[in-house]
Formats: sequence, C-alpha cells, structure tokens
Amino acid sequence: MKSKVIKIIAVICYYSGLVKLFYRLNRRSKRIVTFHNVIPFNLLPKGKRIGLVDTEEEFENKIIELSKFFSFSNDLRDENSVTITFDDGYKNQFEIAGRILERFGKTNATVFVSGAILNNNSENALIVDLLMHWIELVPEGEYYILCNSNIKHKFHLTDQNRQEIWQSIIWPKFSLDTKNKGRWILDTLNSQYPISKILGNCDQRYLDLRLSGVSSRECENFRNKGWKIGWHTINHFPLSRLSDEEKSKEICDSPAFMKPVVFSYPYGELASVDKTTIDIVKEAGYPCAVYNLPDPGNSIGVFFMPRYTLDSDKFLLHFELSGIKYFLTNFRRLPVVKL
Repeated sequence: MKSKVIKIIAVICYYSGLVKLFYRLNRRSKRIVTFHNVIPFNLLPKGKRIGLVDTEEEFENKIIELSKFFSFSNDLRDENSVTITFDDGYKNQFEIAGRILERFGKTNATVFVSGAILNNNSENALIVDLLMHWIELVPEGEYYILCNSNIKHKFHLTDQNRQEIWQSIIWPKFSLDTKNKGRWILDTLNSQYPISKILGNCDQRYLDLRLSGVSSRECENFRNKGWKIGWHTINHFPLSRLSDEEKSKEICDSPAFMKPVVFSYPYGELASVDKTTIDIVKEAGYPCAVYNLPDPGNSIGVFFMPRYTLDSDKFLLHFELSGIKYFLTNFRRLPVVKL
C-alpha cells in the first residue's frame, strides 16, 4: 500500500512540474549514479536478476531519462552533469553497457574494479556473487551452514524464502567471516550442492558477462575512449569488519593508474565503512570516495560522496533524483559536496 501511495505522489510531481522545479532548486548538488550489471533479458537464468541487474531495455530507458535533465561527465566538480558509475568491473559493463552508451553518444563513465576478478573468468568470480547464485538457483530443500566446527544451522530453502534466507542467514555469516572472506561458507554450501552444477545450467554467455571480470587490456581500451577506471578493493568484503592491516591492503593495493581516480567502498550499507577505513582512503592518495546511498547522513563529504541507484520506473526515478523524496524526508534540499 505504501509503495502505491509513493508511486501516485511521484506521478503527480512529474506531471505537475514539481520535478522540474526541484531539479532547478537542487542544481548545485552533483548526481552520481550507480549501476552494477546490464544483461540481456533472454540470458537471465530462470529469468532471475541475481544481484543488481538491469536489462538492456531498462538501462537504455534510464539513460534516456537522465538525458532529459543532465549532460554526462566524469568530472565530479561539474554540478550540472550526471556521472555514470559501475561497481565491481564485470565484462557486461564494457560489452553491453558500453555499447549502449556509445550508441547514445555518451563516451564517458567510471568503472570501479574489484581486484579479485580483474583478468579472471567466471570460475574465479567474487565469493559474494557465487553465494548469491547458489541461494537463488539451488533446488528447494534442506541445507545447513556451520556455526562452528560442530554445530549446524539448518534451514529449509523454498522459492518463496530465498531472499529471506540470504538476509537472515547467509549475508550475516558472510560478513563475519573475516578470515576466509566467505570462502568457508561457500565451501560448506558447495559440499551439499555443487556451485559448478548450478552454473553449468546457466548460459555460458551469461556467465561470461555476469561473473567474469574485465581484462587489463579492456580497461586500457576504455580509458582511451574517455572512461575512468577506479578501485573497489581486492575481495569486495565489508571493510569495517577487517583489521586495520587488512583494510590497508584491500584499499591501497590497486594498480598505480587507479590512485588518481575516485575510490568506491564496497556495499551500500553504512555499517560497512568506519572512520578508520575513510582515513586509510585519504592517506592512500585517492582524491575522493563514493558510497552507494543517496543520503549517508552526517558522514557526507569528499570521502563519502552519495550515489543513486535508479528505479526502473521513470516517475520514481525522477522523484528521487530531483530531490523531492529527500525533501519530504529531511525538509531540506539535497546536500552539496565541493571538491
């Protein structure tokens, strides 16, 4: 019911002209938009969007809507432009999203690469991606994860509770597995139903696009086209859970050409970034850093710049990006961050 009311308000704001008014009122607030995957609909396994996924049509429509109010630029100091960013560094971001952007005449975007999948194929995918695919595609049934070496936490997985199991059991255990970065959990699930069998039922083209990382050559090719390539840590693990030494390694061990580019913190929850993490990013020499929420509260600043993940519905997209949603929640205009 609440979502329907919000949709109605968004439609009214769009057709009444309030959206245009708020875009003007918030013209000094830089918009940075986050995308993760752009995958052809016919390749999605069982039609499922595993992780954050846009179809080609959805991505195209979002670019069209953005074009109504913004020019496109990688310059975060340009308040009148929108900056398109992609997290993780999957092949689909260059092969699919890049092709679409070029067709629209947009030859600049920023990709934040996770070191673990740079130059790697789908067999060496990010642990969190393999866990998500296991949960979404494994047959219904009884499974378990180990709470310690002796105690099994059993759960019954159905098509109706997959997301609930992810949120209540798998993700909490993953984020606490600082020693193995989630590998121990994946191995436990893999022993009950092999991830290789699950992925073997997926289209190979899907695996190449969705789970394989970009190559160094692809990075260089797109840099020559005007794209920027930034860093997204090595293992894509919640940084706040790690020791200071591990945080430093995850943040600082990037290729040299990425250091002058923006840094992107993994995940979109405030709990995944702490003050020490931000301090290490500053000391590492990155000029600024971005986050995955449009309103990170009092932490906002050059090293905690907000981003937007756009709704596929154009009314809800403009309801948020114009700043109306933020105004109704906070009774003020969108925050302004000066570089």
